[in-house]
Amino acid sequence: MVQSKLFAILPLLLVAHAQSPTYTATYVPSDAPYQSEQGQTGTNQCGTGYNQTSECQNTYMNDVQDWCVWSPPEPGPNSVIGDTEQIEVAWCMKSGYGTRLIPDGTITGAHFVVTPDYVQVTGVGNLTYLNIPNGDEGGELDPHGATGNGNPIGGLVFSSAFGQIEQMHEWTNFVSYNQFCFRACKPAVDAPTL
Repeated sequence: MVQSKLFAILPLLLVAHAQSPTYTATYVPSDAPYQSEQGQTGTNQCGTGYNQTSECQNTYMNDVQDWCVWSPPEPGPNSVIGDTEQIEVAWCMKSGYGTRLIPDGTITGAHFVVTPDYVQVTGVGNLTYLNIPNGDEGGELDPHGATGNGNPIGGLVFSSAFGQIEQMHEWTNFVSYNQFCFRACKPAVDAPTL
């Protein structure tokens, strides 16, 4: 009887363990290293203000007027998301993070949601202003990527939507030339699932 209960519980324990996030480091913007991943092309020490040639790879998801997306660092026909996903840089609505600013007129509609488990912004606009080629159907960026290093490699996501600024280890950003969705999950066991 004990053996049969153990076999019934074991799969549940394995699933719970598989979903448990394991992170080697947790940062806030002020203590981020120059680069957080080997192979990273940009930086996580971004400073303040803004810079339209910034190589900053930190994004923020705070409120409807204070969020970012990943996008290519350079314009051109070879800047499709599928080809540049490992080197994307941060483009933000607000100055102060050392990132690039999303130009006026880029975003024509955005919806921001805070749930108990995640924060999310979805919207539409002319994201060609963010170096995405016209007609690029885009792709999905996340902290894992095909190699396990994330897309972009070394990209960090921070949020104050749940109180104090903290790193969101689990996130996903879908972005194309005319629409986007960025979800950042509150640190929790079920964050990878969300």
